[in-house]
Amino acid sequence: MTFLLLMAGAAVNTIQCVFIGGVVFVGFVFYLVGLAPTNSSQKRFSHDKIKFTLTVSFTLSILILYAIITYWNVRTAGTLAFERPDSTGAYLAQAKQMVLWGTVQGAYAPIAFVWLLPRIIGEVKLDKKHIWIISAGALLAIAGGGTAWLTV
Repeated sequence: MTFLLLMAGAAVNTIQCVFIGGVVFVGFVFYLVGLAPTNSSQKRFSHDKIKFTLTVSFTLSILILYAIITYWNVRTAGTLAFERPDSTGAYLAQAKQMVLWGTVQGAYAPIAFVWLLPRIIGEVKLDKKHIWIISAGALLAIAGGGTAWLTV
């Protein structure tokens, strides 16, 4: 049961991390395409360019932080599922870390997608399936870490 919860959480969070990585890559490419070429006679740092650069930087940093959180969930789930540490203290510490990362992911996702990103780029339209996948990643991480914690 613990193995299945850990692997389900790792699979969902891997999907999230891959998609966020793709969005960050595409966002960076569009940022480079959106920058207008600068002539030496014009101002290099205009107000519009600074605003555009800050908007893109904040948006991508929010997404990169979410990708890091999901990556650590995947990494910790894989370690708990496939590597049995020598001591039960180390296993217990990893299980607690898994619960903590799941809680951080569950708290950061609404902050990022409901509050931070709409203030920067406008409304973020999430379908029901997007909300389910985001919620499932956090819930499966907490459930997998919790069952590993309880079965020590």
